[in-house]
Amino acid sequence: MNILILSGSPRNNGNTDLLVKAFSEGAAKKHHIEIVSVRDYTVHPCTGCNACFTYHVQTKH
Repeated sequence: MNILILSGSPRNNGNTDLLVKAFSEGAAKKHHIEIVSVRDYTVHPCTGCNACFTYHVQTKH
């Protein structure tokens, strides 16, 4: 089974990262794990433009 872990904490090596690491070490014994730290990306809130439904492409606003 593939498991994707999204870590949303803005703090590097904080408590959330410790929990993600502990969980992933246990789960990696039987599963494929991928960790994505959302802090490494620029994420903008939804503006309700519906472009994602119309064009099926990623938009920047």
